[in-house]
Amino acid sequence: VTDCFLPAGRKIVYTSGRTPGSNKEFYSTSTFPLKKYPLVVLINHGTASAAEIMAAALQDWDRAVIVGETSFGKGLVQNQISIKDGSVIRVTIARYYSPFGRSIQTPVDYEFSKSNQAGLNSTSISDQKNPNRKVYNTFSGRKVYGNGGIQPDLEEKLAKITVTTARLEAKMLFFEFAAQIAPEIKGRFKNFNSFLKLYSVNNGTLFRFWTFLQEKKFKLNSPEFNKDQSYIQQEIKSQIARQIWGNEKYFRVRIETDRQFQTALSAFPYAERLAVLSLGTYKN
Repeated sequence: VTDCFLPAGRKIVYTSGRTPGSNKEFYSTSTFPLKKYPLVVLINHGTASAAEIMAAALQDWDRAVIVGETSFGKGLVQNQISIKDGSVIRVTIARYYSPFGRSIQTPVDYEFSKSNQAGLNSTSISDQKNPNRKVYNTFSGRKVYGNGGIQPDLEEKLAKITVTTARLEAKMLFFEFAAQIAPEIKGRFKNFNSFLKLYSVNNGTLFRFWTFLQEKKFKLNSPEFNKDQSYIQQEIKSQIARQIWGNEKYFRVRIETDRQFQTALSAFPYAERLAVLSLGTYKN
């Protein structure tokens, strides 16, 4: 995928290990037509391995603006060895490095020591103040960091929801409620665009949802429900869109209030400046 966006001959990733056979380099080619438009790449704590390789290469070459949260930090090359009893052992033989030498892997000793001290899971380690993070320079001289996942150019954390709202999601109660009220709402709008622009989940609909949850014998935490009210309203609207117009429209509604997505949209002027640096003057 990275090959589609870089000029031929640029290093995408390399591996380095203890044995010469573990050391490999991978370069972009002219196999694919070069896409010259500006790029914004979204990453989060779940972005790992191959996805991190792509994000790192595009960031090193100033080909894209990286937006979101620091990635997972999984940059190990492993061989699988079969055992006679049918089990297998995976042995680390090398590490993945970005074009300009950044290790993608979060140091294991740091990861485990910090998680034990703070009670954190490994997906949040890369966002901690890691003394082992090294500073590198991109193609144009911007500072980026190694040894702990890919740090975004523009950090935007995902909005958190309360336990109550997470339980509502897990039990698919937004989906079920939307299925119940969607038929009456469909008749009020001639198409999706008018629904997107004009419909909002008002206090009356929220009260109906509250009553629906009581009928379902869902144990509500009122302070948490009130805290997440904006999210709940948007999720109900999104699920109504899904019921009437399908999955694609569900996501179209959701991104209206998705902070990471909105930050990504606002990053395109920055991405265009980077693309000029990386590729020279170009036309969209």
